[in-house]
Amino acid sequence: MAGWGVEGSGEDPAGRLAGLDDVGRAEAVRVLRRLGLLAEGPVPRFVHPVVADAVEEAMSPAEAEAARLRAALLLHQGGHPAEHAAAQLLAVSSCPEPWAQEALRAAATAALRRADPEAAARYLRRALLLSPPDGPGRADLLVELATVERDFAPRAALRHFTQALLLLPDPAGRARVAGRIPPFLLADCPPATLDTVARTAAALGDPAGLTGAARHSALRLEARLGHAAVAGPAELAASADRLRALGPVPRLDGAADRERVTVLLHGAVLAQRVTAAQAVPLAERLLQHEPATPGHVHTALPLLTDVLVAADSLTIIGPWLHTAHDRARRDHATVPRALTAVELAHLALARGDLALARVHATEALDLGATEWAAPRTLAAVFLAALEARDTALCERLLAGSPPDPAHGHLPSLRLLVRGSAAALRHDLPTALDCYLDWGRTAERAHWRNPAVAPWRSWVSALHYRMGRPGQAHDLMDEEYERALAWGSPVPIGRALRGRGAVTGGERGLALLRDSAATLERTAHLLEQARTSLLLGRRLLTAGQEAEAEHRLTHAREQGLRCGAPWIADRAGRALHTIAGCQGADAVAALTRTERRVAALAARGTSNRAIAERLEVSARAVEKHLTQAYRKLRIDGRAALAPMAQLLAQEAS
Repeated sequence: MAGWGVEGSGEDPAGRLAGLDDVGRAEAVRVLRRLGLLAEGPVPRFVHPVVADAVEEAMSPAEAEAARLRAALLLHQGGHPAEHAAAQLLAVSSCPEPWAQEALRAAATAALRRADPEAAARYLRRALLLSPPDGPGRADLLVELATVERDFAPRAALRHFTQALLLLPDPAGRARVAGRIPPFLLADCPPATLDTVARTAAALGDPAGLTGAARHSALRLEARLGHAAVAGPAELAASADRLRALGPVPRLDGAADRERVTVLLHGAVLAQRVTAAQAVPLAERLLQHEPATPGHVHTALPLLTDVLVAADSLTIIGPWLHTAHDRARRDHATVPRALTAVELAHLALARGDLALARVHATEALDLGATEWAAPRTLAAVFLAALEARDTALCERLLAGSPPDPAHGHLPSLRLLVRGSAAALRHDLPTALDCYLDWGRTAERAHWRNPAVAPWRSWVSALHYRMGRPGQAHDLMDEEYERALAWGSPVPIGRALRGRGAVTGGERGLALLRDSAATLERTAHLLEQARTSLLLGRRLLTAGQEAEAEHRLTHAREQGLRCGAPWIADRAGRALHTIAGCQGADAVAALTRTERRVAALAARGTSNRAIAERLEVSARAVEKHLTQAYRKLRIDGRAALAPMAQLLAQEAS
């Protein structure tokens, strides 16, 4: 109650609220100040909140509510900031008057302008509570509230969007509402909601026969239904035909047109009904039409990240996503920030930067993404956890995410997690079963692009380790043909490595060299490191130590740079083997005296002590050590320590 005055406004509605004229108001203020209840200043204020509490306690609930309503009306009519009136309305239980909703909605607009969506939602929820259940504007209020909630409480937003759909009798009204539902929410929403959206789209008809707002709504619904994949695999397979039917240069002047084209392009890429060379120009055109704003996550546009990553085209999407992410952070938009972090994790994975991918994946989880996003939406986070072998991140995902998928014909990311965990603990049969199940589901869903779903590479490696080379070869041959048809270098390089892994001799080495050359043209450090490691180890087995050392050194450096220490460790162990072999040859070239001097120095014996023990001069010891360093190809005494055992054996 003490907040009814308005600081800095030059006026005070408290007198009007009490029903006093100017003289009565001045006398009341004088008396209350003399009693020590009001503070000094141009606007009457209680000296302490406890005084305001005492005043309210002296009033009945009905009197307090009536006073607050009267105060809100005076503030609203007096031109005060809308949030001052709304603050009073937040404490009342009923007010069917239109001015109350008007004041609360104006306050919500003001809260959004200062980037406080949660305050805006509080005002709109109160407006909803004060509105009649069957009022004509209730559906609009629900939509307004849900649109605000999308940025921080998406599940509540979906519930309010759904309630609005049920209140609207005509398809056009329902279509406008359904078109504002974020596609990522429809990917895991109740079947009844999807059915309502599908029936609404059917009632509107084909967008080709519509104009104006009806066409715009129909396009948005088509995009959302396609994104949710409710039409099944046949719809995904037909995406390329529908995209081609739009002509060589699809219309992109409207946001709804761009959403539809994005979904069709993504479907065509998944089903591998277009090539990378065909997909990239259109995806980049779509991106150039869209500003980099946090709100893009509430549309189908995040699918463009999937398309461009699959095509190894990362130049434009990177800066675009970073701009959107920075704006989401500045606007305190939790959901857009989390979902943009998921996209950035996907981008980091495409560059093989596991450390950065984990940073963005963790950010998304810290922002509560598993509480409202389906596993399909968090695919990049799952992949980041798997690629980085981050068991803690995997456990957070499995504990927080609901079962997936919502639609039974889509592959389950949880199955990949189980398969990866089994492979790491060398339970090959379980890993094989998980990967095969995932692959079969992917094929049924028409996820056929090896840049998106390289399951044949995983299964082939397991078959080969389990002594089934024929099956391994067949799978990798098919994977390679598909990768060539798609045309981007990362899946081609990955498939070449897979073929080289299951092929022995010089042919296998040639395939691995081709893989290395292909991947060097990409930004994918992790795939480069994997090929360098495998090629180096194969070369070492084949006795080609010079090239093996070069490849393994690259693998160690790349493994460290991309955040894959296990690759660096394996490369380091292989390099140690090479060093041991080379060291044995070099030690054999030393004279007997040089070996004895070097062996003593390797154990930490000083030059003076060596000279005394061998009964030679200190200068002679220095000369023998210099000759030993040259023959061993090392820089000094410190490099002798790892060779101590070998030198001792030769010197004995």
